Amino acid sequence: MLSTGTTIASPTSGEEITFTTLGAQTGGEFLAFQLRMRPGGRVSTPHQHPRREERVSVTAGAALVELGGERRVVRPGETLVIPPGTPHRIAHLAEIDEALEALVEFRPAGQVAEFLDDVFALDRAGRTKRDGQLSLLQAAVTVHGRFDDMALPAPPLPAQKALLNTLAPIARALGYRTRYAPAG
Repeated sequence: MLSTGTTIASPTSGEEITFTTLGAQTGGEFLAFQLRMRPGGRVSTPHQHPRREERVSVTAGAALVELGGERRVVRPGETLVIPPGTPHRIAHLAEIDEALEALVEFRPAGQVAEFLDDVFALDRAGRTKRDGQLSLLQAAVTVHGRFDDMALPAPPLPAQKALLNTLAPIARALGYRTRYAPAG
C-alpha cells in the first residue's frame, strides 16, 4: 500500500519517484511526487492522461519533453503544464550530466499513483520489454479500468478501450496479472 514517503523505482527507465502527497490526503484533488531521473533516463512510452492535468516543475538538471508533437526543454525554476489528453513523453536532457529532479503533480489524482506503482513493479519483476514498455496483453491487464489516468496517444481512446476491454479477460485467463514476485 502506498503512503507518503514511499519511493518506487524503474530500473529500465531510470526513474525514481517519492510520493509527497497522495490523492487520499486531498480528497482526490491532487497527487504530488518528487521525480528523479538518472542521466539517459526517459519515460518508456509516449502517453496521455485523458482526464488528468500534469504539472512538471524542474528543480535540478533539465527535462526534454515531447509535447503534442513539439520538443521543449524545461530547466530549473520552470514549470510545464500538460493539459488533459495531450500526448507527451519526458526524458532526461542528454546534454546535462546532472540527474533530472522535478516536482510532479496530477490534478485530479485518480489512480495515477497506483498505476505507476504497478508499472514500476512490473519492470522490477522483469515483466516489461527491454525498452520498459508493456506487452499488449500485459497492458490490457494493467491499464484496464484506468483509462481516465493513462492511455496511448493513438489510436483514439474509444478504440483503445474496446481493444483492451476485449483483451483483458483473455490476458488474465493466460495468467497475466498486475503484480508478480520480484525478479532475481
